[in-house]
Amino acid sequence: LMKIIRQYTLFLIGLFIASMGVAFSTKAGLGTSPVASLPYSVSLVSSLLSFGGWLNVLSVIQISVQVALLGKKCRPPEIIIQTVLAFVYGYLTNLSCYLIRGIEVNGYFWQLFYMLVGCVVLAFGIWIQLKGGVAMLPGEAMNRAISEVTGKRYEKRQNPFRHHLYRAVGSRMPYFPRRARGRPRGKHNCRRRRGNDNQAIQQAF
Repeated sequence: LMKIIRQYTLFLIGLFIASMGVAFSTKAGLGTSPVASLPYSVSLVSSLLSFGGWLNVLSVIQISVQVALLGKKCRPPEIIIQTVLAFVYGYLTNLSCYLIRGIEVNGYFWQLFYMLVGCVVLAFGIWIQLKGGVAMLPGEAMNRAISEVTGKRYEKRQNPFRHHLYRAVGSRMPYFPRRARGRPRGKHNCRRRRGNDNQAIQQAF
């Protein structure tokens, strides 16, 4: 029991750190992580839900896709855990954005700085989640479900999924107000930077 508590505690710490990474990258105004890009872009033009609220909506969609794909192979306890953790992550993202609301970002240098900070912090948070080893967030679990159904390797499902998110955001940008334009352009840099940071952290530890 104590081992499970430690694992989930470590995972939740990782979730919070990852949410701080997303908050810093959005503060930079140059883009954010692939999974957060669509909810963030929608939150800029819709006051219906917050950034974290739209993350929760995306998570529900991803969980629904899993259930539809896996059918009887779907494991209810895992789906329940995913749902709870996804909503926790959404609310942690809102909290993280609130915590750094007072930071002023003036000039392109500081935008780049906070984008890099966000990528490093996000990578570290994901690494801690992996060390917890208790669950997968809906986006990763959906890719795994697609992999199981199609027979393609899980790793090869990651980039197409992110690419579709990029296109979804990009296709909506021309209709967005001026304040939303240009936001997603740093996602590719953030993804590349985060990948390098993940490798560096794995080697270090």
